[in-house]
Amino acid sequence: GDQLASRVRGQLAFDPAKVVFHLNAAQRTGRITGTKLKLALEGQPVLPANVLDHLLADTARIPESWKFDEAGNTRYIYFWGTIYRGHDGSLCVRCLCWCDGRWHWDSYCLTLGFDDQFPAALLAS
Repeated sequence: GDQLASRVRGQLAFDPAKVVFHLNAAQRTGRITGTKLKLALEGQPVLPANVLDHLLADTARIPESWKFDEAGNTRYIYFWGTIYRGHDGSLCVRCLCWCDGRWHWDSYCLTLGFDDQFPAALLAS
């Protein structure tokens, strides 16, 4: 099947065309907590945060189409393959977003609600 990357001298060659943005049904009509969304994404080909870091290291590789969704809203693209524990003990997931004229990352606590601006980055099947 399709693969996100091909091995080149031990490195991974990233292909953004192999990434799809996934919204859970609950996100399309409202919100779902990150805790429930994490469970719903189990078994899905979610991308890890090292892909986010790779993209931030070379932002020219990020497609323009990733900035905004079809409605013109800013996309907050979540990399569910890596879950972090915050300083307060809460679980968090990082996202990539276009804000203030540049790409950067942010994180969001899993106890909060994820809506239709918060897609998960998945490897296309």
